[in-house]
Amino acid sequence: MTLIRLSTALLLLTVLAALALTAERGHPGPAVQASVGGIVSVDSTDDSNARDGKITLREAMLLVTGGLAVGALDADECDNVLGAAFGAICVAANPPSAANADKISFNVFVFSPENPETILIASPLPTLSTGNDLIEGSFAEVVVDRQTTGGGDNDDCFLITSNGNTIRGLEIKRCRIGIRIMDAAQNNMIGGDGEGQRNVLYDTGIGAITLSGPGTLGNSIIGNYIGTDASGNVAMGHQGGIRVNSGAQSNTIVGNVIAGGANVAITIRDAGTEDNVVQANYLGTNASGDAALPNIIGIEVSTGASNNIIGGSSEGEGNVISGNTFAGLNISSGAEGNSVIGNFIGTDASGENPIPNLTGVQFFNNGANNNTIGGVAEGESNLIAYNDEEGVLMNGVDSTGNTIRGNSIHSNGGKGIALVNGANTELAPPAITGFGSVTGTACPNCTIDVYSDSEDEGEVYEGTTESDGNGDWTLDAVPQGPFVTATATDADGNTSEFSAPADLLATPAPTPTLAPGETPGPTPVPTPTPTPVPVDELAQGDNDCDGDTDSVDALAGLRHLVALPVNQEPGCPALGGAVPAAAPAGDPPDLFGDVDCDNDVDSVDALKILRNLVALAVSQTEPCADIGQPF
Repeated sequence: MTLIRLSTALLLLTVLAALALTAERGHPGPAVQASVGGIVSVDSTDDSNARDGKITLREAMLLVTGGLAVGALDADECDNVLGAAFGAICVAANPPSAANADKISFNVFVFSPENPETILIASPLPTLSTGNDLIEGSFAEVVVDRQTTGGGDNDDCFLITSNGNTIRGLEIKRCRIGIRIMDAAQNNMIGGDGEGQRNVLYDTGIGAITLSGPGTLGNSIIGNYIGTDASGNVAMGHQGGIRVNSGAQSNTIVGNVIAGGANVAITIRDAGTEDNVVQANYLGTNASGDAALPNIIGIEVSTGASNNIIGGSSEGEGNVISGNTFAGLNISSGAEGNSVIGNFIGTDASGENPIPNLTGVQFFNNGANNNTIGGVAEGESNLIAYNDEEGVLMNGVDSTGNTIRGNSIHSNGGKGIALVNGANTELAPPAITGFGSVTGTACPNCTIDVYSDSEDEGEVYEGTTESDGNGDWTLDAVPQGPFVTATATDADGNTSEFSAPADLLATPAPTPTLAPGETPGPTPVPTPTPTPVPVDELAQGDNDCDGDTDSVDALAGLRHLVALPVNQEPGCPALGGAVPAAAPAGDPPDLFGDVDCDNDVDSVDALKILRNLVALAVSQTEPCADIGQPF
């Protein structure tokens, strides 16, 4: 045996010992893998299946899934295969094979941690279809590059359709889908919490990792970096992070960083997609949780997905969902019975510093029902703070029964809780009428949660009481103030907005006598009239008048289109409102936000702003100003 062949055999024995040691130390290994089958060492960056003296990743995956027989290898290739028994090298009757729990490792003399090597694959790799196989990149530096993010299934990289497989320690890029788990595959592990076990996936298409279909359950996605480089600090992009859909159930997504993407970090959607758990992820920030690397949306739960858990009540189970350009969390379109507890939404990982989303939590389309944001039990409170617009925004008459209790909601740019267009029946908030004990009025037989805040939201949960049949309530507590607010939750689970703040140091104004069953409205607060922004400082497409044309301007237009509140800079014209008279050389549109000057603020205007943002051509009709140019 030559020196090279001897070194390969010794390397295989070393890897086997390292894998055994890893298992002894308690790091995650492949589920239900009770015994070692064969080990195949990849020592080529090629993407071939040929008898050329080296083993490619494609050949290794064919070997462990039965698509290539050990006996078909040439002598030099055999040096990269270790059978079930030490020294049983490349024996045709021995593993690896479809019937065994096999491992694929990478030769560190080729895939050196100090000098990463890339495997350019021309088509999807062989499907992990036989179960209990491990692709182990933790001890090397391996980049798998599909070279495209578009197209169809042929542009995916890894596909798992069986149980108990593990993929860890790889860098995967430019795939339509990086790792796809489907066809009732169960108990697979992607990543891990041991040293070097995370996968790094970026520049991917519709999903870096997807789990889909009935029976796809018990899979774990742990500790991966998606959309960033290996440091977790540089955005590399993705068009969809982790997607759980089409009835996948009881899967766990824990400890991942998903950031720097042009879409949603985690999507949970479709009827039958239930009981999935999302915990301890950083969504929209770097790996330290102290700086923004934005996605558009942190988490989206939609189209009938139900009974999924976002966060947790134990220490360390909450997600950091911050820095995203549209929403931290979007719940919509028939999502029902989902729980959001213990998360940081709009802050850094410490909860002390702002990393705002545009909106914290939003129910954007009609039909999201009976979901829970927070709770009054220990650890259930979400911190929802510093977001640019609302802390919680709920939209649509068909979104009802959504309960918002016990959270710390403060310092948001808009309302702490906003109900619009009939959401949660637009249940009227309580009124606070006195202190000593805190007293007030609300809907009869409702649950009243009382908070302290420095302004008009609810930073500190003070306690809960019940209103009587007349709507009167009392909380025997001395709140810390300086202002006190309250919410009401009715028997159907609808939670109101925060009440008007009551100054703990002032005597509340007398409360008017109400008719039976009537609830008070908020106390009007005079609003100063801002100085209008001069017309020569307005620019085409700069819908928020901040001097920059960006995705926030496009989203403002879309919010206006569906009748959601749009918070403008002081003096900035209202979207759809008249543009002030122009300077002699100017020629503004008739309506502010009408980018294409067709006398209507619509989705086309938002699309033109987004096209301009990514340097695509935008055609304007004379004399309509170009995007970003003054009127």
